[in-house]
Amino acid sequence: MTVKKLKRKLSKLTRLDEDTVHSLMAFTRKALEQENKLNDFKHIKFYCDWCLHSKLDKNFNGFKLLEKITHVLNLTDQEELKKSFYPDLITALFDFNELKNQLVTFYNSFTLPTVLFHKYWKEFYGYLMEILCDAPIEFPDIRRNEIKNIYDKLEKLANKNGGLVCKSLKIEKKIISGDENSVHVVNFICRIELFKEYVTVEVPLTMGHLRLMDCLHK
Repeated sequence: MTVKKLKRKLSKLTRLDEDTVHSLMAFTRKALEQENKLNDFKHIKFYCDWCLHSKLDKNFNGFKLLEKITHVLNLTDQEELKKSFYPDLITALFDFNELKNQLVTFYNSFTLPTVLFHKYWKEFYGYLMEILCDAPIEFPDIRRNEIKNIYDKLEKLANKNGGLVCKSLKIEKKIISGDENSVHVVNFICRIELFKEYVTVEVPLTMGHLRLMDCLHK
């Protein structure tokens, strides 16, 4: 049973790094499925799916995120208002607080330890973002059926408001100090490709800078 394996893994956890977070998300995804909880914890499912794929181009929750971003980009015709407010609005769509809350609720329901999502949430979040880096969410080039319907509606909306459709997004890491081989301070951004203009937009996904660590201190 995956929940028991997850409990054993958490009880032996002495180190927090990218591989550990990836493994925990994989076990959590399996546990959700085995316990028939996928529909109850859709935010966890989405981030687990994202972690476990090199890109999301067949995932409807991913398409819904692109759809929501497109709606934000078409809220107003006032360009200055867009420039001033849309990064904050787009960041809110990722709703990492809801991910944290759902993880705590799901783990508590099986009496699994939740210290990672309290004391070490900033580090857990940082390694999660490392995993998501360079794993784009995108509409496929060939779109059929429901995917085509979603995209066509967004194109219609964009044509009415200046041609802004969020075609894809990708998380990228910016190293502030140090390098890839040492402890460093990083910031994460969401880079958005806008069809038809094919420009990129940077949206910060961290509040300030994040210092990554490798060890859990008991």
